[in-house]
Amino acid sequence: MFDQSEAFRVMAAKYLRLAKGTEDPRERSKFFDYAMLYAQLSQQSERRKTSRAMAGGDVERRHASERGDVVARSHGR
Repeated sequence: MFDQSEAFRVMAAKYLRLAKGTEDPRERSKFFDYAMLYAQLSQQSERRKTSRAMAGGDVERRHASERGDVVARSHGR
């Protein structure tokens, strides 16, 4: 499957190389801005992936509970 956060990291690295390789200050600034944008998108994508993974675990537990696969616990009361 396509890893979006990795693609964003690759783009950030590409624009960072372009920024370091240009002599024109305006171009350099533009490329640094693009690199920063892609780095931020990569971080957001990672956070979403982590959130989905955590929510997926909760969903699995809820589905197991709905199927009756989970044993009720006694709290000693």
